[in-house]
Amino acid sequence: MAEHKYYFTDAERNFIINLPVPMAVNQYYDGFYHIIAVSAALQELMHWADKQWESLVSMELPKEFKTRAGGREIRLEGEVFSAEKADSLLWYVVFAAKSKERKKHWFPKSKLSLNENMMDKILDTTQDCVFWKDLNRRFVGVNKAFLTAYGLDSAEELIGKTDEDMDWHSDPEPFRRDELEVLKGKSTRLVQGKCVIRGRERDILASKTPLYEDGKIIGLVGSFIDITDQVEKEHEIRDLIEEREVALLEAEQARETMSQFIMRASHEMRTPLNAILGFTQLADGNTNPDVLQDYIKKIQISKTIFQRINKI
Repeated sequence: MAEHKYYFTDAERNFIINLPVPMAVNQYYDGFYHIIAVSAALQELMHWADKQWESLVSMELPKEFKTRAGGREIRLEGEVFSAEKADSLLWYVVFAAKSKERKKHWFPKSKLSLNENMMDKILDTTQDCVFWKDLNRRFVGVNKAFLTAYGLDSAEELIGKTDEDMDWHSDPEPFRRDELEVLKGKSTRLVQGKCVIRGRERDILASKTPLYEDGKIIGLVGSFIDITDQVEKEHEIRDLIEEREVALLEAEQARETMSQFIMRASHEMRTPLNAILGFTQLADGNTNPDVLQDYIKKIQISKTIFQRINKI
């Protein structure tokens, strides 16, 4: 899990700021829990000046705050929801006053209903495709990004169905085994696989974890991201590297061939040159016509050999 700070997009940050509930988004990095986004409702309740909350760090996930309202000290208690964003794990903490009266004031609807609405909005804001299934691996719900990825108009088109019913995998068995293991209590993280999306096989990274209620597994929740473009770029880079290695090998072989040729040519050229120089020195000062004629003949032969080599 990444330990660098996650940065929300402007749209995501504006959504969190405008939530009608006191909420803080936390992330663990650099050895502490940091608040990385808050709703305006929580800032007002805590009397925080602009950006004051950014300096708050804690060894433990901050799940309660104390503040004053109407001349009285109020203790806020938080309910925690976790969600993955890209390669980061974030904690969404929704705060409520401990007293029932304050809960009514800040949560005009029932707490459960408001939290469900808030989580629906958060799920539909995230760009990761999120889904949840029952014990029979049938879809119970998905977020907006999931519907958009598959070109579906509503979740009703797949609720109650399995991946096999949707014919999304050329080889569904690995996905079935993976989900059966999750339903036994095992979580999986960024498992690479292939999935048919809009008629084209895509590369995905999927994470899944059991869904519990009252300590019992009632299903699973998962998310995936499409990494097809990244995989294709990696293949292109790998192909370019292989082509470069082949070109370097061919260049090295050509260099070695040329080096050997030059060595042979140099040796072959030195032989007639040495003969020409040698016979020239022998002829120098020699007055015997027959001997000189023989030297000249041999010099001519060596010269012809040298000229032929030089033309190669």
